[in-house]
Amino acid sequence: MDLKDYFQFITVIILFFVILWAAYIATKYLGNLQMNKSNGNHLKIIEVIPVGPQKTLQLIRIGSEYMVIGVSKDHITFIQSVDESKLTFSENNKETVIPFSAYMKKFVSKHHESDNKVGEDTDESKQ
Repeated sequence: MDLKDYFQFITVIILFFVILWAAYIATKYLGNLQMNKSNGNHLKIIEVIPVGPQKTLQLIRIGSEYMVIGVSKDHITFIQSVDESKLTFSENNKETVIPFSAYMKKFVSKHHESDNKVGEDTDESKQ
Protein backbone atom coordinates (compact mmCIF):
# COMPACT_ATOMS: atom_id res chain seq x y z
CA MET A 1 0.00 0.00 0.00
CA ASP A 2 1.67 3.19 -1.14
CA LEU A 3 1.16 6.73 0.18
CA LYS A 4 -1.43 7.62 -2.48
CA ASP A 5 -3.69 4.72 -1.43
CA TYR A 6 -3.31 5.67 2.22
CA PHE A 7 -4.42 9.29 1.57
CA GLN A 8 -7.30 8.08 -0.58
CA PHE A 9 -8.48 5.81 2.26
CA ILE A 10 -8.25 8.66 4.81
CA THR A 11 -10.14 10.97 2.42
CA VAL A 12 -12.97 8.43 2.02
CA ILE A 13 -13.22 8.00 5.82
CA ILE A 14 -13.34 11.77 6.37
CA LEU A 15 -15.90 12.20 3.58
CA PHE A 16 -18.04 9.45 5.11
CA PHE A 17 -18.12 11.19 8.50
CA VAL A 18 -18.85 14.58 6.91
CA ILE A 19 -21.82 13.11 5.03
CA LEU A 20 -22.99 11.35 8.20
CA TRP A 21 -22.76 14.61 10.19
CA ALA A 22 -24.61 16.56 7.44
CA ALA A 23 -27.39 13.95 7.38
CA TYR A 24 -27.73 14.20 11.17
CA ILE A 25 -27.94 18.01 11.09
CA ALA A 26 -30.44 18.00 8.20
CA THR A 27 -32.63 15.40 9.90
CA LYS A 28 -32.59 17.28 13.18
CA TYR A 29 -33.44 20.58 11.45
CA LEU A 30 -36.24 19.09 9.34
CA GLY A 31 -37.64 17.22 12.34
CA ASN A 32 -37.79 20.39 14.42
CA LEU A 33 -39.31 22.29 11.51
CA GLN A 34 -42.02 19.65 11.05
CA MET A 35 -42.68 19.47 14.81
CA ASN A 36 -43.12 23.24 15.03
CA LYS A 37 -45.38 23.20 11.98
CA SER A 38 -47.66 20.52 13.46
CA ASN A 39 -47.91 22.11 16.93
CA GLY A 40 -51.13 24.05 16.61
CA ASN A 41 -52.73 26.10 19.35
CA HIS A 42 -56.31 25.22 18.45
CA LEU A 43 -56.19 21.60 17.32
CA LYS A 44 -54.73 18.76 19.37
CA ILE A 45 -55.06 14.98 19.56
CA ILE A 46 -55.60 14.15 23.23
CA GLU A 47 -55.86 10.37 23.16
CA VAL A 48 -55.83 7.57 20.56
CA ILE A 49 -57.11 4.03 21.01
CA PRO A 50 -56.72 1.39 18.28
CA VAL A 51 -59.93 -0.56 17.63
CA GLY A 52 -58.82 -2.66 14.67
CA PRO A 53 -56.32 -2.84 11.86
CA GLN A 54 -55.77 0.75 10.67
CA LYS A 55 -58.76 1.93 12.72
CA THR A 56 -58.62 4.20 15.76
CA LEU A 57 -60.86 6.22 18.02
CA GLN A 58 -59.41 9.63 18.74
CA LEU A 59 -60.30 12.19 21.35
CA ILE A 60 -59.42 15.58 19.91
CA ARG A 61 -59.63 19.13 21.14
CA ILE A 62 -60.62 21.86 18.72
CA GLY A 63 -60.39 25.19 20.49
CA SER A 64 -62.22 24.53 23.74
CA GLU A 65 -64.43 21.71 22.44
CA TYR A 66 -63.68 18.00 22.72
CA MET A 67 -64.81 15.48 20.11
CA VAL A 68 -64.50 11.77 19.49
CA ILE A 69 -63.78 10.78 15.91
CA GLY A 70 -63.24 7.45 14.21
CA VAL A 71 -60.29 7.28 11.84
CA SER A 72 -59.77 4.50 9.32
CA LYS A 73 -57.60 4.10 6.27
CA ASP A 74 -60.04 5.91 4.00
CA HIS A 75 -62.45 7.80 6.27
CA ILE A 76 -62.73 10.10 9.27
CA THR A 77 -66.09 9.91 11.02
CA PHE A 78 -67.44 12.28 13.65
CA ILE A 79 -68.85 10.23 16.54
CA GLN A 80 -69.84 12.69 19.25
CA SER A 81 -68.95 15.83 21.15
CA VAL A 82 -67.80 15.40 24.73
CA ASP A 83 -68.37 17.87 27.54
CA GLU A 84 -65.07 18.86 29.14
CA SER A 85 -66.57 18.44 32.63
CA LYS A 86 -67.03 14.70 31.93
CA LEU A 87 -63.34 14.23 31.16
CA THR A 88 -60.72 13.59 33.80
CA PHE A 89 -57.08 14.18 33.05
CA SER A 90 -54.47 12.45 35.16
CA GLU A 91 -50.84 13.47 35.47
CA ASN A 92 -49.93 10.60 33.13
CA ASN A 93 -51.86 12.20 30.27
CA LYS A 94 -49.63 15.26 30.23
CA GLU A 95 -47.13 15.27 27.43
CA THR A 96 -43.78 14.06 28.66
CA VAL A 97 -40.77 13.73 26.48
CA ILE A 98 -38.80 10.60 27.24
CA PRO A 99 -35.23 10.83 25.99
CA PHE A 100 -34.03 8.20 23.56
CA SER A 101 -31.20 7.32 25.95
CA ALA A 102 -33.76 6.04 28.48
CA TYR A 103 -35.16 3.63 25.89
CA MET A 104 -31.65 2.49 24.98
CA LYS A 105 -30.71 1.86 28.63
CA LYS A 106 -33.87 -0.21 29.10
CA PHE A 107 -33.18 -2.19 25.91
CA VAL A 108 -29.53 -2.80 26.78
CA SER A 109 -30.35 -3.90 30.33
CA LYS A 110 -32.99 -6.36 29.06
CA HIS A 111 -30.62 -7.62 26.38
CA HIS A 112 -27.81 -7.97 28.92
CA GLU A 113 -30.07 -9.88 31.34
CA SER A 114 -31.16 -12.29 28.62
CA ASP A 115 -27.51 -12.90 27.65
CA ASN A 116 -26.68 -13.71 31.27
CA LYS A 117 -29.57 -16.16 31.50
CA VAL A 118 -28.46 -17.92 28.34
CA GLY A 119 -24.89 -18.10 29.64
CA GLU A 120 -26.07 -19.45 32.98
CA ASP A 121 -28.08 -22.20 31.28
CA THR A 122 -25.08 -23.37 29.30
CA ASP A 123 -22.86 -23.36 32.39
CA GLU A 124 -25.33 -25.54 34.27
CA SER A 125 -25.54 -28.00 31.41
CA LYS A 126 -21.75 -28.50 31.51
CA GLN A 127 -21.83 -29.71 35.14
